Amino acid sequence: MALRREYPADYNRRRDLGYSISKQIGSGRIAEPQDIETVFGPESLGPYYFQHALLRTRKRRRDGKPLPRHSFDAAFKSFYRYKKSGYLLKSPVETPATLVHDVGEDFGEDLIGAMAVNDAIDYLFGPAVGRIATAVTSGNGLILKSLDRMVEQMDPQMKSEIDQYVVKGMLEKLKPEGAAFTSDDILGNYNKMIDALERFRNYVLRRASYLGDASQARISGIVEDLETRLKTRIEEGILDTERVRESVDRQFQNVISITQGNGLLEIDDALKGNDENRYLLALKKTLYADFINTIVNAVLEEYTRFLVDPQSHPDYTAPMMVKLADLTETASNLEGQSIDHVISIFRKARRGIWAAHDLAPQIKPIELPGDGEYLRLQNARNFLFYTLDLGLRPNFVFYKGRAAQETSLETERDTFMEMLRKMDELKATLKTTEDTGLLSRFRGRGKYFLF
Repeated sequence: MALRREYPADYNRRRDLGYSISKQIGSGRIAEPQDIETVFGPESLGPYYFQHALLRTRKRRRDGKPLPRHSFDAAFKSFYRYKKSGYLLKSPVETPATLVHDVGEDFGEDLIGAMAVNDAIDYLFGPAVGRIATAVTSGNGLILKSLDRMVEQMDPQMKSEIDQYVVKGMLEKLKPEGAAFTSDDILGNYNKMIDALERFRNYVLRRASYLGDASQARISGIVEDLETRLKTRIEEGILDTERVRESVDRQFQNVISITQGNGLLEIDDALKGNDENRYLLALKKTLYADFINTIVNAVLEEYTRFLVDPQSHPDYTAPMMVKLADLTETASNLEGQSIDHVISIFRKARRGIWAAHDLAPQIKPIELPGDGEYLRLQNARNFLFYTLDLGLRPNFVFYKGRAAQETSLETERDTFMEMLRKMDELKATLKTTEDTGLLSRFRGRGKYFLF
């Protein structure tokens, strides 16, 4: 697929409609099916209502957004800002996969639950979408959440003394709990999804009168079909217990191995944040890099298959494109966030930019020069850089001015200054590798409108 810069058909209407949908979801409403179909296409109806049903009552994100809105905005952002992004997510795979990219972690909640959710996604929306959902689900992150819950129970003195030996002991305690499960425990995760779909359908029919009878009936039909097919999946056979146990063991062993190794990434003291144990911070940074590397490897594996059979593997960049879409949407919400959260977003987005930067030359098509994925990946990378950069600079200006009057804000000012210094270094590297004809993010800064 060659990279095209022409605007999509009926762009302005779809752009305005998507903006309206985002606001509706943000206010707690459910999008009209005909609107989702207009913006994303009919193949996205099932994925959209699946994620909205499962995530509707979940805790909001740290940036304050409801989870269903983040999923929608991640899938819509590059379309909405097409003049700046220069690329589109591809249907029928990348857009549905972006809509469901968080469901495994946020609804599944643990390794077993995430595997069940991603198996359901594979069954309901096809193996390509399922493969991407699995690739962008962080097993490392789920294990870290369990570890964090243990750390929260410690007193401040014990927290300050955490090192690799303490963490290994904690992981060894968590691992048996993660492996001691039965087929009934796995089945419970499928039933939990079915229950969530049923509750959502009842909510739509009884309490979402603003949708109108026709839309209520259509959404109900879409969700009921998902319920029915999930029940069929249970009848046909769910995930094999031994396979799940092996996967859980493998993921724990990976984290323990990283914990015990000498390869933890260095911590920049200027971006350490408040009251964060130095070892834990290095571990989290390293585990996130390891997660991003699994996404890169998933792309390279598919690229190898693509070179052999292009027709069967046209979406080989999809795992990275979906993750970049997720990071870009997150990076567009820096305003009003705590300094620790901004640092976390910065680290993850910067890691994603570097990963895409290193990946692009490895997939540059030699035998298939018209493929276009190389340039599309670089545009997605550059759009993430652009979005992050525009969020950081106003914050630096704000804290620079305030710190002149309140010395207590000097730390925040210096933190944003360091992040911008790193962004300038990254920008210099990206400029040297930018291909002729690529939609440049480095020739100037325009106004970026958040939504």
